[in-house]
Amino acid sequence: MELLLMASLQRRKIKGKYYWYIVESKRINGKPVPIVVEYLGTTDSVIARLTKDSAGSMSCRTYLHGSVFAFWNTALKYNIPGIIDDILPGRKRFGLTRGELIVIDSIHKFLCNTENMDISSWLSTTTLPFILNIKPGLFNNESLSKALSNISPESIYSIEKSLYNNFQSALKPKVTNEEFIYGNLFKFITIPQNAKSSNKTGLSDIKNMEHIKQYSISVLMPRNYQIPFFSAVRKYPFEAETSSSDSDFTAFSEKLYKYKNITILFDSTSVNNDITEIIRKSNHKIICSVPLTSLEDMAYIPLKNYKPASLHNALYYYHQAEKMISGYKCNIIIYYNQKEHNKQIKKLNREIEGKIEKLEDLRNKLLTPDPGFSLKRSKIEKEVELILNDYPFNKIINVALTGKQKIKDIQCSINMKIYDEIITYFYGKRVLITNNIDWSPEEVLDAYLSQTKISKYFKNRKKHWRIDPLKNPPWNLHSLRLHIFTCLLGIIISELLKIDIKEKGMDLASETIVNILSNIYQTILVTDSDANNNNKKSEISLINEMSESEKLLWDKVLEALDMK
Repeated sequence: MELLLMASLQRRKIKGKYYWYIVESKRINGKPVPIVVEYLGTTDSVIARLTKDSAGSMSCRTYLHGSVFAFWNTALKYNIPGIIDDILPGRKRFGLTRGELIVIDSIHKFLCNTENMDISSWLSTTTLPFILNIKPGLFNNESLSKALSNISPESIYSIEKSLYNNFQSALKPKVTNEEFIYGNLFKFITIPQNAKSSNKTGLSDIKNMEHIKQYSISVLMPRNYQIPFFSAVRKYPFEAETSSSDSDFTAFSEKLYKYKNITILFDSTSVNNDITEIIRKSNHKIICSVPLTSLEDMAYIPLKNYKPASLHNALYYYHQAEKMISGYKCNIIIYYNQKEHNKQIKKLNREIEGKIEKLEDLRNKLLTPDPGFSLKRSKIEKEVELILNDYPFNKIINVALTGKQKIKDIQCSINMKIYDEIITYFYGKRVLITNNIDWSPEEVLDAYLSQTKISKYFKNRKKHWRIDPLKNPPWNLHSLRLHIFTCLLGIIISELLKIDIKEKGMDLASETIVNILSNIYQTILVTDSDANNNNKKSEISLINEMSESEKLLWDKVLEALDMK
């Protein structure tokens, strides 16, 4: 197979006709310039060249190339498959080692955006089978799970330690082994379909709460890179499901408490005793996010008093103050983001419309009551309370009931004064409490946003992972541990790629890199030769025409991977 990594296939329209060229991007005076390597002619000419001196058939198909090529070769650059194979030796499955299988699984989970798309189906849309010389139809999600089913949590932790040690020497500046950030990210909930009383997914529809399985996901990141190198999964409440699973978290805890400089990140619903207990009992620092309503006085600080900070490819504004929290000196950092502000207003307006519709439905029932529908004031007040049962709707929406003992009508209106106050002073903002007075506000905010990024990744991707305990094998602490590891490995590879591209002079967010690379495709033309040529296949692979931004990034990717 001939793979022209630097070339692309371009179509140009000349006097109403299309002509094809093989074009290579070269830098002249520091700028990328397309250089025609070969003129292929019209479409008919290209087909004729491919089928020349051959009685066989020809096929042509376009595959996703940019992102999978960059992720796979980044994994190879840092020897991730090899490190995994050193800890998990064994015979190959589907022509691949265990390390290669795990890396492919992690790339699939990170890049596949199609819900319920099997790994085999996804692979068939990419150039990975050509790069690895494998047949994607040989394995699917179930067979992949079986191939990796006997990997113990202890082995996963050993892999994490080996990867971490490798990255310590490979990355520049070196990965710190002095300061870590610990995040207890979220609870992962699994619900069997037969435990539901309907097709709905809400917890209120569960027939028996005992069917719910909850797991706590934790990660440990070095401060200077904030990449989730270490992770653990525990059943929630924290009860050991098996001895092996318990030892997994024990190993994680040993790593957590080995170092003194640990900053614990978590969210709290209010400034409560939990925060002060963690500060009092632990030698570690904390960064805790609380709702702005917990420290309402800070909401009214004018935005003109905030300072700007560009973090995670977004613009934030923050204000810092010192407060004593239960006798402990803490820094309070309130931050604001315009994009988040607009998103929250949009969500609020949508939810207000929904509440108004429900009140209108209730009004229609009052005006044309069905037999048996109660008009009693206590009953209607209860209905209204259920509709406006949470903040800020019980403040924003005013409801007037007509009638004393029996309600005849309902009128509702929006309190624009309260509405404006909420969206002006409370939306787009969040408060962080920390006893880590050595870090600047920018460093505190950067650390918190790093774990938020990982949490959002899990939240956005869960629907694509088909977490169903009834699948074979069933989801339990053991299988979920491997699943979380492969998911985090995809994040690690994406961050390593981002770091390498930044070293070459292009600073982009991981999401931006993936989005651009996901638009780079490769066309593969295959000709089956006749018997006189021993039934050989002739393959020509050409990268499709790229936009200017795609060319610039692709150039940096090849440079970062030492392929230029």
